[in-house]
Amino acid sequence: MKKQVRVLITGHVQGIGFRTSVRRAARRLHVTGWVKNNIDGSVEALFQGELTDVNSLLEWCEKGPFLSCVENVESIWQPLLKEFEDFSIHFE
Repeated sequence: MKKQVRVLITGHVQGIGFRTSVRRAARRLHVTGWVKNNIDGSVEALFQGELTDVNSLLEWCEKGPFLSCVENVESIWQPLLKEFEDFSIHFE
């Protein structure tokens, strides 16, 4: 059964390839959804997938890629309303 979680990641997480690294990790774990930069310097994402895979991606986000310095990962579990077929980067 698929689960969905909305994630807000704060710290030094922009300008270092964080979104690309999240997408790579999500695809490796078969998690779908999206990731985007927020104007306040945070990164926001929506993950969908099997609970163990989503939890693995959340754990990955706690550390992030090499140059990142993650301060906090806030996750809000939500009902699955619309299923995504892939994991994408939103450029907004």
